[in-house]
Amino acid sequence: MVVRPLEQVRPVSPALWVARVSSLLLFGVAPLLLYGRVLAAAPRLIDFEVFWGAGRDILAGRSPYPPLEAAAFASEHVFVYPAPAALAMVPWALLPYAAAEALFSLVLLAAVAATLRVLDVTDWRCYGAAFLWMPVLNASLVGAIGPLLALGLALAWRYRDSPVRTAALVTTLVVSKVFLWPLVVWLVATRRIRAAVLCAVAAAGATVLGWAVLGFAGFREYPRMLSMLAEALQNLGFSPVALGLALGAPPEVARGLGIVAGGLALASVFLLARRRGDRAALAAALTAALLLSPIVWPHYFVLLLVPLALARPRFDPVWLLPLAWWAIRGQSEGVAWEIVVGLGVALALAGFSALPRPGGHPPALR
Repeated sequence: MVVRPLEQVRPVSPALWVARVSSLLLFGVAPLLLYGRVLAAAPRLIDFEVFWGAGRDILAGRSPYPPLEAAAFASEHVFVYPAPAALAMVPWALLPYAAAEALFSLVLLAAVAATLRVLDVTDWRCYGAAFLWMPVLNASLVGAIGPLLALGLALAWRYRDSPVRTAALVTTLVVSKVFLWPLVVWLVATRRIRAAVLCAVAAAGATVLGWAVLGFAGFREYPRMLSMLAEALQNLGFSPVALGLALGAPPEVARGLGIVAGGLALASVFLLARRRGDRAALAAALTAALLLSPIVWPHYFVLLLVPLALARPRFDPVWLLPLAWWAIRGQSEGVAWEIVVGLGVALALAGFSALPRPGGHPPALR
């Protein structure tokens, strides 16, 4: 071991000490206190209750889908995921509810950290910042699958040049949350045609097979089910549709706003794929998915961890931008300024994620 002479040891400046202590408090202590308090309160994971209940319905030979009645969808606590997602809930339903809920909560938290690790993020401050995202906490509080989707997306990026792996991962994402279908467009725009074709075939096959296992219960009614869900809840989220409704636009105009905005984002996937590469195109595809969805809850924004981690693998001020999400609630309830803040921060993150890395160059399209 080499011992440096005493006179060569440079004292740490007060400013550096302040920066280190501030980082420790904000990205280390604050997340621990926040999640410690939340977990100690034993929150009711209302989304997971629905998932677990769907699994129990399947085990009992019942359809997991609600009746086509407006009152059922207004309650928000109904299972409206595709049949493959319903079957994925069966293993959880084999456990007692309390054990399943606790385990699922831990899996969600682990998925957030795993997402960053899969993307080779090693700066501990990025992990602390991610756990300070309100959408991450929101997903943990309600038991939403947003963190699992983010992990799946991170893996799809990591294995993007393996057609079979990519197709399997993107298929899983799309059949879990239909609004993520623009990821298939991302595959096409980045010239991963084989993966896109495999994904389309696998998604169709998994959907039909999943419903076949359920005896095709709810298969014919599923499009109408999604439409009724959108009509019942579209004014509560953070979508362009919700913003249009909050500003007093008729429902048809509000939906048109979402289609136009999402369509422009979808077109930009191809443009960015040619000019800036895979990462920028992925950010645009996620933007299109959010803009085209008639319902956007805060935990959907957890997906933006992936493009941000790719663009900023080391901590910089952009990681602090999501703190603005603490100004909004879990539901906008038709308040226009909350929708603007919620959606605006998401779009800003996607925009930063599409820019070249500081001091670097955009990756070449392979």
